[in-house]
Amino acid sequence: GTPMSGKGTPMSGKGTPSPNKGAPLPSKESPVFGKGAPILSKGAGMTTVSKSTGSVCKSTGSVSKSTGTVSKSTGAISKATGSMSKATGSMSKATGAVNRAAGAMTKLSLADGSRLKGVQIVKPIIYGNVAWYLGSKRDNDGHTHQWKVYLKAYNNEDLSVYIKRVHFKLHDSYKEPNRICFFPPFGVTETGWGEFEITMKIFFQDSNERPVVIYHFLKLFDREKDGNVRVMSAPVHSEFYDEMIFTDPTAKMYRLLTHPRVNPHGSPSHRINYENKKVTDLQKIIDAKHKVRKEIAELKDRLSTAKDSIQLLKSQGNMM
Repeated sequence: GTPMSGKGTPMSGKGTPSPNKGAPLPSKESPVFGKGAPILSKGAGMTTVSKSTGSVCKSTGSVSKSTGTVSKSTGAISKATGSMSKATGSMSKATGAVNRAAGAMTKLSLADGSRLKGVQIVKPIIYGNVAWYLGSKRDNDGHTHQWKVYLKAYNNEDLSVYIKRVHFKLHDSYKEPNRICFFPPFGVTETGWGEFEITMKIFFQDSNERPVVIYHFLKLFDREKDGNVRVMSAPVHSEFYDEMIFTDPTAKMYRLLTHPRVNPHGSPSHRINYENKKVTDLQKIIDAKHKVRKEIAELKDRLSTAKDSIQLLKSQGNMM
């Protein structure tokens, strides 16, 4: 029918609506409410609400479908998480395999004599000689002194663990100038009348390590400040502290250097207290540095003063 205007026009045969009472109730023949039939005409707003409600239902259905999709996606994520967990487990197993392989390579490197990069080991040593005056010159060879040249450990350890032999090269005037010691104490005892340079060449248990050469000047006499020889019956000592530094040693040499045996000949005795000597020598070096810095500062001041004087003389000459 035609849409109604205003607050509603009474329908024919239905009676006049009571004022302020709203629309008349439907008769028994009217369609039952709630079964989908509209109470008012097709143009009323209720029909639109029903359609909107249907849209809401359809939207709800879409949400339900979307929820199902989310659930499926969640399931997919769970499966993916499970796959990632399995992959992580595989990576952990692979890492373990790499670690085992690295351990095997380390054992192999220790066995094949390869060098250990970044490793440095210091071994302190003492070398030198002691000489005794015989009292007179011998008639058969003219020798005046007996002397002993030696190489020993600074600490109480057996050098033969990592030192294979030591070659001592004496003066060529000796019948056998080349002397070899295979076991400690490493040293040579001889007689003579003159001072000369002795070469000590140290060979190690691992042939891959290069020999170390030490030069020592044999001292037989004590001298005055003017250089004259001081004749005395007391022994003459010439002893030095030094260090052998092993950089990137072989695996074999590393094991030998880090597992020394105790010296079977007892604790070494040193004529000089080298711990105190280290302190005094270090203090001497510090004092010498301070002295040099002071002298440099004084010379800089003198140089600056001289430059100022030269500049002043130049300016006076220009004025004249």
